[in-house]
Amino acid sequence: MHLLHIVTPSHSLTSPELLGLIRLTQQQVGCVHKTFVVGASSEANYLRKCGLSVFGSVAGALDSSRTLVERLSRLVDVSCADGATNIIAWGGHATSVVSGIKTSLHKIAFVDGMNQTVQLRSNDFMIIPTSWEGSSYLQQLGLATDFISEPLIGVEPTTMVASRSVVMDLLKLDGTVRVVAVVGNNCSWKEVLDMVFRIQTTGERVVFILPPYYAYRSHLMFAAKKQGIANLLIDTPAALRLVDVYAHADCVWVPSVAAFDASCSILDVLKAAWEDVPIAVESSHPVSSVPTIGTKIAWASDVLDIASWILDIVRGSTKWERDCAEVTTSVRLIASPSRFIEGLQQRLSASPCLRCC
Repeated sequence: MHLLHIVTPSHSLTSPELLGLIRLTQQQVGCVHKTFVVGASSEANYLRKCGLSVFGSVAGALDSSRTLVERLSRLVDVSCADGATNIIAWGGHATSVVSGIKTSLHKIAFVDGMNQTVQLRSNDFMIIPTSWEGSSYLQQLGLATDFISEPLIGVEPTTMVASRSVVMDLLKLDGTVRVVAVVGNNCSWKEVLDMVFRIQTTGERVVFILPPYYAYRSHLMFAAKKQGIANLLIDTPAALRLVDVYAHADCVWVPSVAAFDASCSILDVLKAAWEDVPIAVESSHPVSSVPTIGTKIAWASDVLDIASWILDIVRGSTKWERDCAEVTTSVRLIASPSRFIEGLQQRLSASPCLRCC
């Protein structure tokens, strides 16, 4: 088997967790791998440093000239002549591009985050979502159910994290401050603001660490400064990954997706749940529709429920430890690398006109 991977690293729908699954696939699926990067050559070089087998890049991800599909098609034709048998599009943007390519190769796509920018030009290949909510969104885009696979999830484990002293130094915090890590690049800034204000009124010394690529930071910080609580919101420093923060945070909170944003990504939530840290997610979050484990992760009824939980955690309560351990164990079992690779290989060998469920 010869796999051709298509990815757009800089697009907002291509998360670090998604890139981790590409690396996992190239390491554990025994065949020839080639990656075409939709983006600048610097992005291709970055992925090479991350351990991916990158063959080349196609500039102009925004497709201002409307020639992106045509240029990528020529590279696919070359790969077809070299023996490629399957194309895997990783992420919503790459899926949109690959949907416009006419080829005899077996096309599939793996998508986590999806929003209005995902436009499908054809209905002739299998798409693998990460949740049932993602499956429903694909149907809204006009994709027939026969071409939507059963959801598949996976997490690339982190082998090493920064020490607590390094993390706290880079965050410029002392040991007496309690830390809540916020997950979700498209989460509601109004909900974050309300939670920070709610916890601040209790008198507890708690800071909230924002994800590295948070989309609505400017809205949040403007409102926080007006209320005098901007000092309780900290960006993840460039020298740290969010997983480094997870390892030493008191708890993790996943706010609801912003009302005006249709994204339904869940891999970042699974990554947080994998790291054995108490996690709170509302039951309305897309992660709740992940088969088997979704409701175990998304257990909270509303923000008041979560606020009470955060206060319990930062005040030293241990009654959540057992639940946390059960969630982590479940996630590590269901989203393990071996299960992901096995599921992906089954879908690669399946007919694109059969629904895998």
